[in-house]
Amino acid sequence: MLKHILVPVSGEASGAAAALCALNLGQKLKAHVTAGYAAVPPRVFTSAIEGDVAAWDERFYQSLQDIRDGRRKSARRDFDIAVAHTKVPIATRPLCAQASTEWLDGARDDSDPVGELGPLADLVVLPVPGNRRNSDWDLVENVLFAARRPALVIPQACGEVSFAKPLIAWNGSIQAANAARAALDLLDDRSQIVVLQVGDLCAGGISAARLADNLGWHCFESRTLNVDDVPHQTGAIILDQARLLGATVIILGAYGHSRTRELILGGVTDFLLRQSTLPLLLVH
Repeated sequence: MLKHILVPVSGEASGAAAALCALNLGQKLKAHVTAGYAAVPPRVFTSAIEGDVAAWDERFYQSLQDIRDGRRKSARRDFDIAVAHTKVPIATRPLCAQASTEWLDGARDDSDPVGELGPLADLVVLPVPGNRRNSDWDLVENVLFAARRPALVIPQACGEVSFAKPLIAWNGSIQAANAARAALDLLDDRSQIVVLQVGDLCAGGISAARLADNLGWHCFESRTLNVDDVPHQTGAIILDQARLLGATVIILGAYGHSRTRELILGGVTDFLLRQSTLPLLLVH
């Protein structure tokens, strides 16, 4: 049962949507939402140093501190706006069968809600990282690989996530099975579930029919759809099918290949994180 949602907010521009979606989801599920500033180190690029090195160092570290302070304030502002909009009550102690939320103390420069609470959370809600490698990419990877928790990744324009028409991108892998299982608490008996298989299953993969049976044992109806794959176009095909089917969310196993291979050669996970305008439920 999904009762604890974590929202690590980095202070990037896309964090407001994640905070709002998490609180709306918390209301629906009567869950507790813990939000906090995620102090991901900013990426800094420098050029050759000229002049007083000590003075340059002081300016450099002050600039880093200014960036952190600005992000911390932005993160808290995003949370406060979402609370004002949803009116979810603040609670620092558990309230049974009632939606609630809290803000972790984020005054430290090393605040890490994913490391502190990630492994205990039922779900982690994150902003879509976008096309450039920024701190939000680090958050997604930390949730999937370090905390090993399901990540619900929210596009910037999204205010609420609907699981009315979920699309499960299926390749028979362990990662895909983990994602489908994580979605069970987010579905309801009216969800119009489509299991999409693009091309062949992975070696030794579980069939889509088996997944449909498993969903049926949990009292969910679904239909399967098989489409042809095209080399290096799998992510685009998934997005095209999601658009044609009117899907409201895409559920998939994340990083079936190593991160190194994904970074060098590209992959479905990275493509969808960069291009999808729909929420993504990812599990490694």
